Amino acid sequence: MIIKKDSFVPQYHQLKKILLNQIRSGRFKLEDKIPSESQLCREYNISKITTGKAISELVMENILRREQGRGTFVVNKKKRTGLIGVVLQGETATASMFFSSIIQGIDDVLNLNSYHQIVKFSGHTAQKENECLHELLSIDIDGIILCINQPSDSIKNIEFLIKEKIPFVLIDKYIPELDTDYVVFDHFKMGYIATEYLIKLGHKKIAFILSRFNDFSSVMENLDGYRTALKENVLDIDTYVVGSRENQTDYQAIQKLLDMKNPPTGIVTYNVNEVENALRARNLKIPDDISVIRYGKYKNHYDTYTYVDSFTKKMASQAAGILVNKVEDIEIEERNQIKIKPVLVEGNSVAEFRKAANKIQDLAGE
Repeated sequence: MIIKKDSFVPQYHQLKKILLNQIRSGRFKLEDKIPSESQLCREYNISKITTGKAISELVMENILRREQGRGTFVVNKKKRTGLIGVVLQGETATASMFFSSIIQGIDDVLNLNSYHQIVKFSGHTAQKENECLHELLSIDIDGIILCINQPSDSIKNIEFLIKEKIPFVLIDKYIPELDTDYVVFDHFKMGYIATEYLIKLGHKKIAFILSRFNDFSSVMENLDGYRTALKENVLDIDTYVVGSRENQTDYQAIQKLLDMKNPPTGIVTYNVNEVENALRARNLKIPDDISVIRYGKYKNHYDTYTYVDSFTKKMASQAAGILVNKVEDIEIEERNQIKIKPVLVEGNSVAEFRKAANKIQDLAGE
C-alpha cells in the first residue's frame, strides 16, 4: 500500500492501518518482530516523527510492544478459552420462550465459530447481576453477552466491564448514556404499531399494562410509542395506562381498568396471563368482548395471540456475531448499535370494534 501525502487522513493513521491489516492478514504473527522505524520510513517514504507516532499509538493500544535493544513486536495477547458468558435477567426456574430463543440464537453463532456459552440468570437485581459477572470472569471467559436489569442500577456493572476492557455486547436493553455495543428491539416502534393496529380497527379506548418488572427504559420507549400513536389520532393518552405497585398486583391493576366508567376495548401488554385471569373473573372473552395484543410471541391453549414480533433469536444471533468479532479482531473502530425493527403478526385475539358488542360497557354500568 502507498501512503498518500495529499490525503485528508493523516499519514501516521494511514501507516497504523497498514500495520494492523498486515497483522490481521498473518504477514506479522503474534510475537513476530516488525520492521524497524527506519525501515518503515524508507519503505513508505515518510518521516521518523510520522512513523514514531503510529508505532506509539499501537503500543498504547497493546497491539505492539517495544523492547529496548531488540525492536518492536506483535503482542501475544491472552490465549482465548473459547467460552462466552451470557447473563440474562430473571430466574432459571422461569426461563421462558424469550430466554430460550436468546440462548438458541447465541448458540447457533457460537457453534459455527467454535465457542461455547455459559449462561447465568441474574434475577432482578444489579447485585445478583454483579455476582454473575464476577463468577464468569473468574473462569476466564473471552467475552460477555449481557441482558441488563434496571439500566440505572446496572451502570456500575457496565462501567466495570469497560474499565477492565472485557469484550461485551448488550442485548434487549441498553444505556443511552454509555457508548457501548448493543443489539436491541425498536421498543418505540413496538408500542406504536400495536396501538396503531387497534386504532385502525376502530378502537379508541386502548390500555397499556405496566407490570412490576416493566419499569425499564425499554418499556418506557414502548410506552412512548403507544402514546405517540394515540396523540396522532387525537385520543386519550394516559387515561388507560395502569401499572402494578408494591401493594397492587397486575391482576388488580387490570381489574381497576375494567371498573372504569368507560373501560378500554383494547389492551396492549406483556402479561397476557394476568389479563386472561382478570377477564375470566368478569366472564369476558377475548376477542369478543375485548381485544388484546401481546409484545412478543405467545400461544395459549386455545388460540394464537396477535403479537408484535421482535425477532428475539435474530437479536441474539447478531449480538453473538458482534462479540465473536470483538474477541477475535485486533481493533474494531466503530460501535455496533442496532435496533431491530418489529412486525405485527395477526392472530385471533383482536377483533374490529363494534358498538353492538358492548358487554364490557354493560358491566361498567353504562
